Amino acid sequence: MAAIKFKLDHGIKTDKTTHFEVELRELTAGDILEAEEEAEKLVNAGSA
Repeated sequence: MAAIKFKLDHGIKTDKTTHFEVELRELTAGDILEAEEEAEKLVNAGSA
C-alpha cells in the first residue's frame, strides 16, 4: 500500500495541537465500511 508523506509550511491546527507532517494512504475496504457506519449514526442537531 502506497503512502505519501509531506510537510505543511504553516501547519493545521486541531484542538490545541498544530500538526506539520502529513501522511496520506490509499483507502481500504475497512475504511469505507467504517465511514458508512459513522454516517448512519443519529446526530442531535438541536431545535432548528
